[in-house]
Amino acid sequence: MKKLITLLAVAILLSLTIDANAVPRRYLVEDHTGGWCQYCPIGIEAIEKLRENHKDLIIPIAAHSGDAMENEFSRALSTKFGISSFPSGIINRKSFTYNNGQSNVNGIKIHPAYWPSIIQNEINKNEQAVVDVRITTWNLDKETKVLTATIEAEMMEDVPSQLAFNLLVMEDAMSGDGSAWRQVNSMAGNPNYKDSRFFDEPSTIYNFQHDNVLLYLGDGANGSIEGFPTTAVKGATYTRTYTINLSNVTPSLQNPDNIWIAAIVHKTGSDTEVLNCIAANKKDREIYSTKLTLSEKSPEYINIKRGNSVKKSFTIQNPNPVDLDYSIKIDSSSSLLPDNWTVTSNTGWEVNIKAGETKTVELEFTSDASLGKFALYKIRVKPVPSAAYVATSQSFIKGILSDGADIFVYTLNGITPAILNGNLQTYSDRVALIPFVKDALTTLDHSNAKLHIFLEENICDYIHNYDEGLEFGKIVQNAVENKIPMLISSEIDMFALKNPTSINNLSVVPSLQNFFNNTLKIEGYTGNGLKEFVANNSLSPTTLILEEHPVNATFGEELVINDNPNIGYSYYGDIMKSTDPSVSKIIMNYSSASATDPTGAAAAITLSENKALYFGFSLDAISDLNKRATLLNNSITWLLEKPSSVLDLENSNIANIKITPNPTSDYINVTLSANPGDNGSIYINDMQGSVVKTILNNGTIQSNFNINVTDLSSGKYYIVTDINGIRSISPVVITK
Repeated sequence: MKKLITLLAVAILLSLTIDANAVPRRYLVEDHTGGWCQYCPIGIEAIEKLRENHKDLIIPIAAHSGDAMENEFSRALSTKFGISSFPSGIINRKSFTYNNGQSNVNGIKIHPAYWPSIIQNEINKNEQAVVDVRITTWNLDKETKVLTATIEAEMMEDVPSQLAFNLLVMEDAMSGDGSAWRQVNSMAGNPNYKDSRFFDEPSTIYNFQHDNVLLYLGDGANGSIEGFPTTAVKGATYTRTYTINLSNVTPSLQNPDNIWIAAIVHKTGSDTEVLNCIAANKKDREIYSTKLTLSEKSPEYINIKRGNSVKKSFTIQNPNPVDLDYSIKIDSSSSLLPDNWTVTSNTGWEVNIKAGETKTVELEFTSDASLGKFALYKIRVKPVPSAAYVATSQSFIKGILSDGADIFVYTLNGITPAILNGNLQTYSDRVALIPFVKDALTTLDHSNAKLHIFLEENICDYIHNYDEGLEFGKIVQNAVENKIPMLISSEIDMFALKNPTSINNLSVVPSLQNFFNNTLKIEGYTGNGLKEFVANNSLSPTTLILEEHPVNATFGEELVINDNPNIGYSYYGDIMKSTDPSVSKIIMNYSSASATDPTGAAAAITLSENKALYFGFSLDAISDLNKRATLLNNSITWLLEKPSSVLDLENSNIANIKITPNPTSDYINVTLSANPGDNGSIYINDMQGSVVKTILNNGTIQSNFNINVTDLSSGKYYIVTDINGIRSISPVVITK
């Protein structure tokens, strides 16, 4: 008897388990998305993984906004659930409590990052659905595009409230030409998403194939109570039949074979929770991939003789179980392609590779014979898109720098600035245009330059953008560390370096503010605002007073800026202030500035072993092309020469250096102002600024030194001190 009872108990338990699983609870995931939405690929990928892990328990819907797939139904759902941010999703139209990494939150609108954990928690509850939803029949006439369907709802429990039906029609693999069909992708190259299939996709994916696109709601956003009594009774079955004409839907039906439907039963009133759902004809596409291998371990960028060609090869492997055609493309959204440069492929731009096999492709890059350029090619390889599968790509970057180019001119888009056309005199063969784009900035070895030049006005915008600001900061600080001179002729919103929220709430990357303030010894000046920019948000022609300096040679006493009628808009100029005249020397100032006001429009900066120029205005603001070219060439000439104490640090005797006797033939006594604990260096420089004798190298500074100069030949020299980072200079003459 005991054995019989035990077997009976097991049988009852099995029966309960079977009953509980007989009607699984499925999950309607409504993804509110848009092709313009840069992070919406997170939702696309979340859906793919949910379907992979939970199969038919997941019914995915993509309700589009703001693109070619938006329609009256997606708008109605967006309005009904108050969707205002993207990506966003709703699971069974029910509120959930979850942790967003900072705190527990409760809501119906959920970021796709949290969909998997929420659904997994629900599945783990192993709850029986209160209703079994079935699609008993359905058909789509491909010629008339009329869809018919009948759905049933068998109640597993009593529901003492009004229920509603709805039928949803979707299409997979929808695509089209133009920006309205594209998918913007901020996961591209984003280290926070390097495990995503979108990591190696372009930042803008054209001809993207969109799945689960909502085409039609059979009963609108609210569903229909037709077929349901006011109280649904356990054991009863309720039915609703649909006839839907899809001939005029938006977007237009593309491929009837990719149409699928979903039936849902949900509550009504303020609580519209979906009690269960089911799909028919939903097919998941395989995800096919690519493997690339570079045939040689070369640096990310290479040199090329102007007008010549260079060949580089790589291998494509097809790791998939089927033969595939692979497309080879230059990703134009991430590449920087100079005019008159070409690329050819020895296999063409599409190759067929059998399952598991590989193929080697050779690309030939040919450069322009004229002005030096830096070209950036992002080569992307992926299976040719198909409605049968989702194709993921792989890419590699190859940068090519013209040979002999060691003056790096950074521009926003790699296009030759007008000032460089025929105006560089002896330097034109040495120039390479470097696009101010992150891939280019991170690929190029900037320490190979002999000079950095930042010309374009809008480069200043990057100091307010954290990512680009960091890249800009790395370049300029690398220049100091590698003794590379630089010319910055583009207002950098200098006022933001003085007061980060002084005008228009602009802020600056902190490391850049530290660099300008503490290394270059210049900061913004906001005492009088930005002259006329603050007064009327524009700047009329403005006269600059020129201090004696090689950069200002041949201009006379004045230079006029912002008088270029061909620009079409007004520039404004920075007002800066030198915090250490021994490093930063003001060489231009506004005519309206006070004679005793230590501000400036441009500064010449002399560090221990390299120089910098900062013009608080763009060279394009000067209408006189000859003066523009002269200023640029004067600047390059001065920057490429070694630091010269005579020209750069004139009258900068901050340490009150005194030399006796002077002139001398053998010994000198040097006294200076020094405080106990001061640290620094003392040198003797020649007329060219070269160190000819080191008296003290990074040691404790004393106020009195005796120096033997018998080893120096007759001539004029300079005692240079560097005390706590502040440089001073005083001349000495040696006679033999």
